[in-house]
Amino acid sequence: GTPHLVASRSSRNNALILIIVGSVERAAAIDVFLKERGILLSAIRPPSVPMGTARLRLTLSAAHTKPQLQQVLSLLKEAWQQIP
Repeated sequence: GTPHLVASRSSRNNALILIIVGSVERAAAIDVFLKERGILLSAIRPPSVPMGTARLRLTLSAAHTKPQLQQVLSLLKEAWQQIP
């Protein structure tokens, strides 16, 4: 299915994006997939969040360029499609 995104403004110059993945295993696998490709984020797992709602936490900054954001979106899409 389609990822569930939750965005919140952390400060004036950055935003926190939460991507609800579901399973702990999938969140961990996507975390590794993206880190291997140079994208730094954090997998958030129970007990920090309820079971079945593991998520990825990505912080975007005003310093990120459009090509960097496009790369993140492209790699997220690839990971989402490849990792069950």
